[in-house]
Amino acid sequence: MRFFVFIFMMSFAVTSFALSKEAIESKEKAVSIYNLRDKVESGRYFLPAAKEGDPSSQYYYAVSIISRDGGLSNEAIKWLDKSANNGNLSAMFRLTGYELCAYGKSCPPKGKDWFDYAENEAKKRAEKGDGKAMYVLAIGYLNNEKDNLYYKWIEKSAKAEYSRGQYVWAKSISSGQGFYFTDSGRKEDAAKWAKKAFENGFPVGGYFYSLLNKDSVNSKEYMFESAKEGYARAMDTFALCLLDAEKFKCKGYGDDNKPKAIAIFKYLKEVGGSNAKSSYEYALRLVTDKDKNESKKYDSWVRETFKYPSYFEYIE
Repeated sequence: MRFFVFIFMMSFAVTSFALSKEAIESKEKAVSIYNLRDKVESGRYFLPAAKEGDPSSQYYYAVSIISRDGGLSNEAIKWLDKSANNGNLSAMFRLTGYELCAYGKSCPPKGKDWFDYAENEAKKRAEKGDGKAMYVLAIGYLNNEKDNLYYKWIEKSAKAEYSRGQYVWAKSISSGQGFYFTDSGRKEDAAKWAKKAFENGFPVGGYFYSLLNKDSVNSKEYMFESAKEGYARAMDTFALCLLDAEKFKCKGYGDDNKPKAIAIFKYLKEVGGSNAKSSYEYALRLVTDKDKNESKKYDSWVRETFKYPSYFEYIE
């Protein structure tokens, strides 16, 4: 059975001058829903822009169909083919491995193999310094069980200043990729790349940097900054540390603020973040009725402080 890894990057823009106002608004809603890990529900909001020819919307509409149907149906192939022929690298790589051209279902503009075409197209863009293309090429290699090439191109993407690539390279180093004389050297290098990812606009990098430096006094700063940018896991972790810093081994948080923590958990639950309901119910078991009542005064603070929650899994 083929195993596909989907690792997506955050969106830098979700609008296009070629789209109608209605399609733009629908796409923006689709991205928000997708970034809360509801692929199936996001599909109907990607559809208007997909019909108007937007490559990323065509791709994500296909992804929603695959999630709904549990496999690669003819309908999904149709939309992947449209997206790929409109230049979307992720769609090109998603069409590989099925001999679709032999069956007359989807052929690349040149040749008969989508992988070869996607690889060549990605490398052309990479030669121009396109870090995102390097990253998508890396994922293409990973999905085709070419792990050595995957790490090679993730590193290239990171060095090309692509923020998502920098985050994944930090994770790779932390997980054992590369040679280091000491564990502390490995951790230091991983933290360097995680910090770069955050500074270059990828909020998840701040979260990972905080985890790597959990014994440092600035761990709270980066967790909070990542949370403010809307990264849902950072918001959840920050709230846990406010709830009981000693229990969850959080440094630099000072006295607990259970009401504020409950307000954050409640907000996550209301917008439908992954596992948000269970986290909220767990937190309620650790507080008093007084804490619950006092949490209401922080509701407006939460909405003013934190951007709309996201797991940043969408790529434009």
